[in-house]
Amino acid sequence: MSKKLLVVFGSTGQQGSSVISHVLSTRSLSSQYSIRAITRDVSKPSALSLQSQGVEVVEADLDDPQSISLAVKDAHTVFALTATTFDPPDVAYQKEYTQGKTVADAAVAAGAKYLIWSSSTSVKKLSGGKLTNAFPFDVKADVEAYIRTLSIPSAFFTPPTFMQNFHGPGGLAPHPLGDGTYGIINIAAPETLFALVDPASDSGKFVGTILANQDKYAGKVFASAAGLYSMKEIVEIVGKATGKEVKHVQVEEEVFRASLPEPIRDMITEVMVFFRDFGYYGSDTKEKVEWTIEQVGGPEGLTSLEEYLRKNPLKLE
Repeated sequence: MSKKLLVVFGSTGQQGSSVISHVLSTRSLSSQYSIRAITRDVSKPSALSLQSQGVEVVEADLDDPQSISLAVKDAHTVFALTATTFDPPDVAYQKEYTQGKTVADAAVAAGAKYLIWSSSTSVKKLSGGKLTNAFPFDVKADVEAYIRTLSIPSAFFTPPTFMQNFHGPGGLAPHPLGDGTYGIINIAAPETLFALVDPASDSGKFVGTILANQDKYAGKVFASAAGLYSMKEIVEIVGKATGKEVKHVQVEEEVFRASLPEPIRDMITEVMVFFRDFGYYGSDTKEKVEWTIEQVGGPEGLTSLEEYLRKNPLKLE
C-alpha cells in the first residue's frame, strides 16, 4: 500500500524539523507517511540534510500562492505554520493572515484530507479586547478561526512560550543586578504560571500524536506545553542550573516596557500582562495543558525546563 504524503511547512525551522524528525524516527508513522519538506531555499545545509535522509524537499514561498499550490499537490496531510515578521503591526498582521489563508486554501483545493495548523491563543479575545498589541498571537488564532470554516478536517497545535526565550529579550533572560546576583526582571507575579515548551525537541511529539489519531483529534486544540512553571519555580530552576543566585524582580509595566527594544515593546509587555492576568490558554490553562500532556503519554517524554537548561546552558558571567 502506498504511503500518505505529509507536507511540512517550516521544515528547516524548530517546529517543522522536529515534526519531520519524529515521523522519520517513529516506525508506526514512517510506515504510513512519506514526507515533503517545504522551504524557501533548497540549497541551504538544513535542506540538504533532509534530502540526505530521503525526504523530498521542495522550494516554495508563502507569499507566492502558485508555489504553495504546487507544494501541496497530492498531499494527504499538511502541517502548516507562519512566521512572525516585525513590520508595522498592521502590515505584519495582514501579511501573516494572508499567508495562513493561502496555505489553507491550497490544501483544500489540492484535495488534502487533513490540516494541522500551528496556532496560538487569541490574546485580544481572551482579554475581552483589553489587549490589542499581541498581533503575532492573534493572527494565528484568526487563521485557525478561518480554517474552522473550511471543509477540511483539521487539528491545532498551539505551542506556548519557547524555552529558547531564556536566552533572549522578552523578560525571561537573567540579567546581572550588580551585586553578584542575577534577576529575571518582568511584570509577572511570583505565582504567575508560564506554559513552556522546547519546540525543537517536542513539536514532533505533539504533532505525531495527532498524525497517529487524526479522527480522534479533528477539531481539537493541543495546548502543547511541556509543563507549567511559576515565576518562583523558574528562578529556582535557573539558579540551580547556572550555579548562581537568581531572583525574580517584579517591576511596574512602564519600567518593563521601557527596557524592551522599540519594535517589540508594546507586544511583549501586553503578552506578559496576558500571562499574568489571564493565563496562556485562558482561565482553564492548567486543565488544557494537563489534557494535552495526557494525550502524548505523560510528561516523561517531554523536555522539562531543567533538561532544556542542561542541554542549552545559560552562561552567566
